Amino acid sequence: MQLYRRIMIVLMLAMVCPGCGGCVREEAEGISVSDYAGQYDSDVQELMNAETDGLLFQDCAFQPFPGIDRLEVLTCSDRDITAEEGLAVMEEWIRKIGLEGQIDTGMEIRDASGQLPRDESRSYPYDYPGVYEHRSELSSGQGFFINADLCYLQMGNGFMQMSDGRISRILGGSARPMEDAFGFNQEETVAEGDLPELGQEEYELPGGRISVQEGAEAARDYFLAGTPYPYGEGIDVGISRVRVFRIKDQYGYEFHTFRIYQGIPFATTERSAVNMYGAGYDIKEEAGCAYVIDADGVTAFCNYREAQQLSVLESHTRMLGIQEAVNRMREQLARNLTIRMENAGLVYCPICYGEEETGETQARVCWMFDGRNTVNQWRVRIYIDAVTGELYYYEYQDQEG
Repeated sequence: MQLYRRIMIVLMLAMVCPGCGGCVREEAEGISVSDYAGQYDSDVQELMNAETDGLLFQDCAFQPFPGIDRLEVLTCSDRDITAEEGLAVMEEWIRKIGLEGQIDTGMEIRDASGQLPRDESRSYPYDYPGVYEHRSELSSGQGFFINADLCYLQMGNGFMQMSDGRISRILGGSARPMEDAFGFNQEETVAEGDLPELGQEEYELPGGRISVQEGAEAARDYFLAGTPYPYGEGIDVGISRVRVFRIKDQYGYEFHTFRIYQGIPFATTERSAVNMYGAGYDIKEEAGCAYVIDADGVTAFCNYREAQQLSVLESHTRMLGIQEAVNRMREQLARNLTIRMENAGLVYCPICYGEEETGETQARVCWMFDGRNTVNQWRVRIYIDAVTGELYYYEYQDQEG
């Protein structure tokens, strides 16, 4: 199921702290982070063996405990990109993908940041202000974009979405590079699963025959090199899911990507957004997709926080263990709720407190529990802050768009 064709419906949520971002969060009593590594496996085994109502862990896949000695709370901030810098990185990207001289940059590079008004008398994308035409009036390059016949690029903290146009050129007809970036220019799915499951399989791609694992390594190398800005210190790239899709008589690989900081993965989702309906905060799970058609790297991708800046806000040496997190769930969730857990582990959960445009986003270390409500069969996602014990919860359904 393609990432951006899924619609998430939030059914319900519960939260202990209003999450205003301005309150002082107290560190809950717990265990030393470095000591808990030796206790985690026994806690997991106890949960799996327990026969209780409400929260069922018998078939849950628990992620290994990371090799850490502290929990760091991170602030997530936008990168300050000037107009001149935005132009420079876009022109360099055009050169790197071999389209220099084939793109009329004066016409095609437009600005969607809202710094200047649109001209509604013109058709898209030319209703947006031309960057070269209004160069002296623009201070930020974050909203610059190209949506041309040969390629597509949208700036944000770096490159938010891009396509070098190769998939659409193979397909021909009405296919557009922008559709490459969002995963729309693909034919049938021939295989789908986790990377360990599919890694050794090989398919004939437009750029030659390579394995799924080789494609994943090419994607990881591409992102670590920078898009265009490299990740900060301590950040790695992970891949949660793989999809093999047909491109005419050949194939391509879709990888769902996420960030890893100091061994702790960022929470991932296959939904395009989570709307918490006026709760005063939004959960910003990772929802990136990258498309590979040869061993050289990524031909298209979509990830809204690829080059986001991370900095340490707090550092804690004590934490709540997973057993204590489960106890907090039992105390705070409805008594008549029964959840069969399928996945659990320690993750970074990015949470935006306040309004989208002005609020602060923090990546907080949480115990993540993902499962299914046994009564209505809806999916359930629960986060317990491993420092404060705060609980974030929602149910959802994925539907075909």
